[in-house]
Amino acid sequence: MKLLSTTLLVTAFLAGCGGGGGDAGVPGTASYAVAAANHNWLTSGGQWTTTGRGSDGQNYSFTFSSQPLANGVFALTGATTARTQESLTFTAIGGQSITSGVVQYFNASTDALVGDFDAGEGTCTRTDTNGVLPATAAIGTGGTLYTESLLASCSPTAAVVSSDTVTWSLENDGGVILMCQNSVSPEAAGTTSSGTVGLCVEINGAGALGSRARVSISLPGVPFSLTTRNY
Repeated sequence: MKLLSTTLLVTAFLAGCGGGGGDAGVPGTASYAVAAANHNWLTSGGQWTTTGRGSDGQNYSFTFSSQPLANGVFALTGATTARTQESLTFTAIGGQSITSGVVQYFNASTDALVGDFDAGEGTCTRTDTNGVLPATAAIGTGGTLYTESLLASCSPTAAVVSSDTVTWSLENDGGVILMCQNSVSPEAAGTTSSGTVGLCVEINGAGALGSRARVSISLPGVPFSLTTRNY
């Protein structure tokens, strides 16, 4: 999931409005197939909806999904790769909602990310480095998933607008085993505050994606935080 855009999505939303499969986690399992879980996200996908109360006292929900697509040409490189459509809808319960989405391009043999295309913005993100996910990992471990640069357009010579590092972590949240993608967004202008996003999906020992999920977010330069769950 393109996490950097999530903080921008929520920031814009709040400014505008004034304010899977079965259960997979088995806490007793010693190790979890995190590389397989990442592969399943890219090639099988799923859809999850989470809800929670923000620090402003209002109720919100996130619906996010990953849906595999046929191979296609990445405009930034001209190469044909595997693709998946990623979408996220942020909703103030009983009120407005806003949706964003990107097509993510990746190497079908290695799952290494190449970049993504945001049709709504007409921009591309270039993956600069891919971390190496271990075959299995223990709860409490993590590492770098990838680093990326958001470009002003889909031209190879376009200026870099911002850069981001996305990490992965394996967490036990009250007995629900989650594999998370975590991002820190750039500091807001004139502040030393950074935004954070954690997008987490339940997995089992073999890396199958479950039905439970959690999304946590804080915004740069804005006194707002939110954690949503569906369990």
